[in-house]
Amino acid sequence: MKNSTRKKSKPASATSGCFSRQRRIVGECEEKYGTIVEVMGDIIYKIDPDGQFLYLNNSVTNLGYEPKELIGRHFSEIIHPDDIENVSRHLVLPRFEGMLTGPEKAPKLFDERRGESRMTKNLELRLIPKNWHDDKDDSKCRFCSLVTVGEVSASGQYRQGKASKEAIFTGTVGIIRDITHRKEYESALQKSERKYRELADFLPIPVFETDLNGTVTFANKVAYEMFKYEREDIEKGVNILKCLAPQDRKKASENIYRKFNGEEFGGTQYTALRKDGTTFPVILESCCIVEGQTVLGLRGAVIDISQLRQAEQSLNEVELKREQERFRIEKLESLGVVAGGIAHDFNNFLTSILGNVSVAKTLAPTHSEIFSILKDAERVSLQAAELTQQLLTFSKDGVLATKPSSINMLIRDSILFVLRGSNIKPDISIADDLWTAEVDKAQIGQVISNIIINAKQAMPYGGIIRVAAQNAVIDELDDMPLRPGRYITITIEDQGPGIPQDQFDRIFDPYFTTKEEGSGLGLAVCYSVVSKHHGHIEVKTEEGKGTTFSIFLPASGEESCSDNKLNETEPLCGKGRILLMDDEGILRESIGKMISSLGYDVGLVAEGSEAIKSFLKAKEEGNPYDAIILDLTIPGGMGGEATIEKLRKIDPCIKAIASSGYSNNPIMTNYKAHGFTAAIAKPYTIERLSKVLYQLTTK
Repeated sequence: MKNSTRKKSKPASATSGCFSRQRRIVGECEEKYGTIVEVMGDIIYKIDPDGQFLYLNNSVTNLGYEPKELIGRHFSEIIHPDDIENVSRHLVLPRFEGMLTGPEKAPKLFDERRGESRMTKNLELRLIPKNWHDDKDDSKCRFCSLVTVGEVSASGQYRQGKASKEAIFTGTVGIIRDITHRKEYESALQKSERKYRELADFLPIPVFETDLNGTVTFANKVAYEMFKYEREDIEKGVNILKCLAPQDRKKASENIYRKFNGEEFGGTQYTALRKDGTTFPVILESCCIVEGQTVLGLRGAVIDISQLRQAEQSLNEVELKREQERFRIEKLESLGVVAGGIAHDFNNFLTSILGNVSVAKTLAPTHSEIFSILKDAERVSLQAAELTQQLLTFSKDGVLATKPSSINMLIRDSILFVLRGSNIKPDISIADDLWTAEVDKAQIGQVISNIIINAKQAMPYGGIIRVAAQNAVIDELDDMPLRPGRYITITIEDQGPGIPQDQFDRIFDPYFTTKEEGSGLGLAVCYSVVSKHHGHIEVKTEEGKGTTFSIFLPASGEESCSDNKLNETEPLCGKGRILLMDDEGILRESIGKMISSLGYDVGLVAEGSEAIKSFLKAKEEGNPYDAIILDLTIPGGMGGEATIEKLRKIDPCIKAIASSGYSNNPIMTNYKAHGFTAAIAKPYTIERLSKVLYQLTTK
């Protein structure tokens, strides 16, 4: 029995030992986790169903309390009064009456009775320290003005009732984490973001940010205005590709992918698309938004290049206009190459004709029919000479006889001469302080006359032609093909029907005319002459409202030169010996007759070597020539320029006259620099020749 008794006592002893170990283990766990709870930085608490603290760890000392001070006191003791009102049951729960409040939508009440599926999470409340009050100037207590922001996470506790299967609410356990520094950081971050947005809104160009999907997450004020979007549109979600024209989206998508993969490249041109469907050209500059090694999205700027495109288009139009002008000048110069040779030969023929007509005219009675016929023949020959002169203005190598000139009277005389006897009234306005111009007066007079003739022909029923001249200064910013400097502008405005658009680009082309009897050279001559003066001529016209020509001529800083021309109404006779050199036999004979008819003895030679021999012989015989006329162009022989050079070595005081069918030959316009005393262009009348010879032989 004793043995059995001992055997039965062993299990009892084992059970007691097992229970003791369990209690010890539980005690150790409670001690271990109790220690952990006490040293945690967060406030860990437990409250009963009435909201009174049952437990607080030592972290509550951060608010100035000892845990035992709050045990048995209501949880609201450490919560800011305003926040208690905001989360109290009597204020919050009525708003959810009749509503299904699942775990996500349940009101976050600090003391609400809830299970694990309905925990209070991340509820932000302001915590007040011991002895806290609103007097911020009270410096006696370090807790007086301190308010801590806490984040509460809590859950209700329940136990099974003995008499009922329903769970009995026993209180709430939770954690309050001090997030004051985090809130300060968030506040600073929000302030920084607000400053960033405000600064971005001041930028004159759109800036934006997107996420990895291309959705716009930020855009400044200018971006909204430029793309016609509202902030609500961006908040709802707008993809950056939607802001580009459909044809550019594939290229943009590929470029975004390249950016995200670390490729670097400059801005790309796209066609941007506004919300209202309108488009405009842009350059998009962008870079990746990176935190650490992670790409978060795209950040960029949009540059509207509409004005740049317009400027490029305007520049292209200017270049095209200049190219057209260069092409027109080249055409005129090509015409001049041919015209120069034709005009030279034609002038020689005209000189012979005029010479013979002039001599015959001196032999005919002044009031006879023969004299009248010869006069008409002379007039027609001179008109033909004017035509050849117009052809020569196209020559590339032609030199203008420019000098500082006052063009006031030139303008008036040209206008009044053309309009004399017509039904058109001139309205002339010329500035009193009009600068002198560096011009060939004869050529510019022809330009003004040609334009006035055109205006007159455009107004068969009469009207007013307004002409104005004033000073102008052209600088580099002016959109004109002129060097910067001082210019004189002459504007001629008619009241005609205007120039049709399909004809406008051709008005300066040689031989282009809409008139049955026109030569098509008038405006072409004007363009060529003005260009050679380093000036510019432009035209503005509107069908039914007239045409305005504007001529720009370089101004001169010098005073104008006066012209002292002798009256050429009657030939002047003289005495002396004249040597004539010309390669054309018929021309030598006809000019020789003119010279003889003026009372001079004349010697005739064909080229330079003969002229030198004849000059030396006359000098040796004691009967020297008083003057010599030298043709500048002698095909196959010595011309006038080489001849005068040799003759001046023989007689430095020789009086020589340069003569040529090329009236725009540089020697003709600057004859003194080449050793000549005077110059006379073919063809010429006996009156003109007589004046030149008279001036030389009577000095």
